[in-house]
Order: sequence, then structure tokens, then C-alpha cells
Amino acid sequence: MVIRYTGYMAYSILIVDDEDIIRKGLEHVVSWETLGYTVVGAVASGEEALRFLENGPVDVILADIRMPRLSGIELARLVKLHYQETLVVILSGYDNFSYAQNAIRYGVYHYLLKPCAEEEIIEVFTCLHKEIEKIKERRISFTKMNRIILHEELANLIAGKIPQEETSELQAWKQHYRNAKVGVLLLQLVPDEEIFQSTLANQDFTNPIFSLPLYDSFDSLLDCDGLLAVKLPQERLLCLLPFEGDFVESDIARLFVKLRTLLHKEMPLDVMGLYRVLAAGDSWFDSELKNLVVQADHLFWSSESGVLESVSPDHLETHGKAYVLPVPTTLAKELCSRKKSGSVQDDAASIDSVPLAETDNPVVWMQDYLAVLKGAIELGGADSSSITTVGDAVLPLVRCCSTRSRILQLASSLGKFACQMITSHKDRCYSKNIRDALQLIEQRYQSNVNLEELSRELGLTSTYLSKLFKREVGVKFKEYLLEKQISEAKRMLRETNDKIYEIAEAVGYSDQHYFSDVFKRCTTLTPLEYRKVAPNA
Repeated sequence: MVIRYTGYMAYSILIVDDEDIIRKGLEHVVSWETLGYTVVGAVASGEEALRFLENGPVDVILADIRMPRLSGIELARLVKLHYQETLVVILSGYDNFSYAQNAIRYGVYHYLLKPCAEEEIIEVFTCLHKEIEKIKERRISFTKMNRIILHEELANLIAGKIPQEETSELQAWKQHYRNAKVGVLLLQLVPDEEIFQSTLANQDFTNPIFSLPLYDSFDSLLDCDGLLAVKLPQERLLCLLPFEGDFVESDIARLFVKLRTLLHKEMPLDVMGLYRVLAAGDSWFDSELKNLVVQADHLFWSSESGVLESVSPDHLETHGKAYVLPVPTTLAKELCSRKKSGSVQDDAASIDSVPLAETDNPVVWMQDYLAVLKGAIELGGADSSSITTVGDAVLPLVRCCSTRSRILQLASSLGKFACQMITSHKDRCYSKNIRDALQLIEQRYQSNVNLEELSRELGLTSTYLSKLFKREVGVKFKEYLLEKQISEAKRMLRETNDKIYEIAEAVGYSDQHYFSDVFKRCTTLTPLEYRKVAPNA
């Protein structure tokens, strides 16, 4: 259960009088509800009143001045000392200046003389009602200001802008919860899976959801008792939650589910979470929080949306610094297949067969990848301005794809987009001779068709066809044919159990060993190695 920082019953009144008839008269004769009050208790002595206050604060005490053992004036003194938020009204039968003087000294709001008319009580408590409202407004304003300062101090401490000894509000917060365990919850906001997949399917890379400050929609969800939350860059929030009891982890999990549910109602967003549980004490801010925030990119890298994961101290200390992703140039070639005929490969299996390399930054990796795609589009003769526009929208989107899985899905969709641009261009721009040549290659690549054979059938010289092919398709005839054969061989290695020599013959190679050498030169893997690493083999 989350510990409450503050709490009170608004406009509550406690009646204190040792005479039963007066006490009951004050409780039932006056129309308190009409005046905006709720009588929460009626007790016969000052001692009972103090015990009542121990169970919860009260806004107003209406007390008789003369009571056995503890007078109304003494009660007012103790209330001012221990319960400063409570106002006291004294009811007295003594028109004595010294009594009134002491009442003023102890902060008594009003001094009513018996017998007093109901009209006088109504007038006094109507004015008091307005005073309580002002006090509450000032208290709320003060509390909000303190919370703002508290959040700023925590954010600046984590960012290394101020030392811990200068965080006065934060130190007061920690002191208040010095005996509590503290749950540290780091949240990463991301577009939910449905809208992310829809964006990829429709290639709607400029969807406004990806350019919004996502955590602005989260503000209204963070108004929880005892919850201290600060916004961090990259659509992240760091939450500190003091807990009582032994079920801290299950409490954090329940809060995560609650926030995720509320978030879904507001916008098509989801959230990932990392958490730690810190023992009671006041020495954990410098190392624990900073390490968690610094390592967040790497910790979220292998996560999934909607998942909450625990982070151990060892995990923080030993987590890797680099990201492992496919080599961008190889991936772009694999996805586009450099088929200047425009045939599009939407092949997730290709990603898994690409060699991996370390990169320090996924954004830089995506920039390199987009540059290769742009080059492929230009080599195919198409206008690359569209991929430039998409790139400008995609780079900020990478922050919403803070996991390896989503980065690769985005890369696959971009590869398909680039291929479609090449396809569209070639469909419009190929001459009849090249369209006929590409069709014949598609029909006869299994027989290792050559340029001379193709030229004769088309009624052209081989020299002219070679120049025409290079100018329109963007690559030499042999390069195009080789790419077609290797691409088909990859498909057969993934999708069939055919033997290597059977696949070699199927794509135009009578010598299995020569085929294997060519395949490795093109892919860096032998056919058997490729079959092992490619899925669905």
C-alpha cells in the first residue's frame, strides 16, 4: 500500500463540552450541514479531544472554556502546538479579559460568550468557513509549489546539475519516508503495438502519433498518493513510490497495470517498465537512480511493450554499452535484393541471415541504413526525395522504437518502401527491349542464360543490349542474373529440404562446388551455413 503524504477531512468539526445537555444541543440544534460543516465527534473533555485528534486531523474544534483537568484554553494551546492545521473556537461563560487574552495568544479563532444566540454562531462559523477555504487554497498552492521544486530537484540531481546536499525539498521527502522501502519505477512510453504495426503496413511514417510529446498525455495519471514522478528525455518517466509492508513488488506491478490501463484510455500508447526496490535509508540517490537512468537505453533494448521487468544491481553494473544490429549496407542489399527490375522482397528471414555488428547509437545506425537505401533508389534511376522526406520523419520515430525488435521491423518496412519506389519507377521507365529482356531472364535464369543468347532472341547486338541494360537497370547483365540466381537459392534453402546440388541445378549451376563458392562470395556464408541461420529452414 502506498503511504499517504497528507490527508484530512475537509470542514470537519469536533464539539468538546463536559455538560451533556450543552454538548448535545450544540451537536443537533445548530444546522451544521447548512453552514458547510460535518460534526465528526462530540466529546466530554479536553483529554478525549486530544485522543480523537490522534486518529485523524479535524478542521475546527468548538470547545467549552471551563472543563475539569484540561480547560478549553489549555486545549487550544496543545492544539496550536501539535495540530497547527486545526482552528479553535472557544465557548465561555466568563467575560474576562485575561481569558480572551490567552485565547488570542494560543491562536483561538473566536471567543463566544454564553449564552449566545444561534444567529451569532451562524455568523461566526460562516466567516470561519471562508477562512478555512482560504487556508486550504494557500495550503494547496504551497503544496503544489513544493512538489514542483521537489520534481525539479530530482530531475537536476539525476542530470548531474546539482549535488545532493542542495536538494532541500528532496531531503525533506526522504526524511519523511526514511523508514519506508522505496520502489523505483522507470517507464518508457511507446506507441501501442496495433498502431505501430498499422503504420508499418501502411508505410505511414509521418503519423502524428510519432511526433507528439507522448508523456504529455500521462500527466493526469501521475496524481497518486505518495508518488514522486519526473519527466526525462526520450518519453520516459522516473517514479519513486514509498511503500509500507512486505509486498512492494506486487504493489509496483499493480500500479504498472493501473497506469497502463489508464494510458490506453487516453491515447493509443503503451508503456514498458523497469523497477528496483530500495531498502529504507537515505544514501541511495546518487548511485542507484543515476545508474538506472544512464543504462535505460540498453535495458529497454531487449524489452517489449506492456512488459515490466526487475533490474538487479549486477545487471546495472555489467550491462553492455553497444547495440548489436545487422550491418546496414548488407541489410539494405538483402531487403532490396538490388533487383533493379523492381521485384520487392518482403522477407523477414533475410534480416536474420545478415551479419551483425556493434553500433554505439541506433539513430546513427538508422542514418547509415537510410543513406544506403537512398543510394539504391538513385542507382535504380528513381527520385530519392521521397526517402529523404521519410528519413526526416523516421529518425525522431526511432525514439519510439526503443527495442531491437521494433528497429528491425521499421528497417524492413523502409526496405520494402525503397523497393516499391524502384518498382514504380522501372514500371514507368523501362524500354520495351529491357522489359522483354527482364521477362526472358525471369523465365530462363535456371538455365544460366547468357547475354549473347538474349541479344539474338531480341534481335539486338550484345554490345547494344549490354549498354542499354546498364543504363536502364543500373547494373550489368551478369550482376543482375547472379543476384536473381542467389536470391532464388536463398529462398529454396529456407523453404525446402532440397539437397545443395539440387538447388544449384535449379538456379543454373551444374557444379555444386562452384555454386557454393559463388554463394559464399555473395553472402559470406556457405549454403549449409545459410540454411542453419535462416528461419523456416
